[in-house]
Amino acid sequence: MTFEELTWLIYGRRPLMQANPLGALQKAESETKTAKTRSGIKQATVGFDVARALLYEVPGENGEPARFGHPSQAFWSVMVAACPGVTIGGKAASGFFPRCVEMVEEYCTLYDPESLTDGKPRPLTEKQWLVDTRMVWNPKVGNVLVSRPKWKEWATLLKLLIDRDRIPAQFTDVVTYILNEAGQMGIGCGSLRKKAAKWSGIAYGKFIAVLKE
Repeated sequence: MTFEELTWLIYGRRPLMQANPLGALQKAESETKTAKTRSGIKQATVGFDVARALLYEVPGENGEPARFGHPSQAFWSVMVAACPGVTIGGKAASGFFPRCVEMVEEYCTLYDPESLTDGKPRPLTEKQWLVDTRMVWNPKVGNVLVSRPKWKEWATLLKLLIDRDRIPAQFTDVVTYILNEAGQMGIGCGSLRKKAAKWSGIAYGKFIAVLKE
């Protein structure tokens, strides 16, 4: 089998809102242990600290500090959802694409969009995310006010490992097409999702993908 690693420049065109479930769990457990009274901390859903716990941080390597990022799997999932109706070499992409494209990295580092264009990626910092507080529907308790972190401006580098035996190089533009179709749905909280015959979401996390030369 022959594989090729390619990189796409991902430019966010709608805010990216996150909700790291592990971070939320760890914060809830920590606060529950230190609570002396029944103060409702475990049920807290709003505020800066709540939102901060929902960010994704990528551990640094070789002594480098941690960086803010997003799970690469989020891109893979939405690419698979964009496959129906697309053909590669005369075959339906939905039949084999999911098995032929892999994420190289577990997390994608989030960068300043302008720095990505300049070719000198600059990671987003603590000062560049915002707290998004809004009412959301919880089927168990009804409407709940929730705070989550939001990146208004964002970009990233997405590395994909492609099975060239199934997706030859001449069809790389189709992979880019699928990635951009996925960008119309978006990633993260609030992305467009289809449940049965209905679409839901607030169109967050939409992006444009450009193959890195």
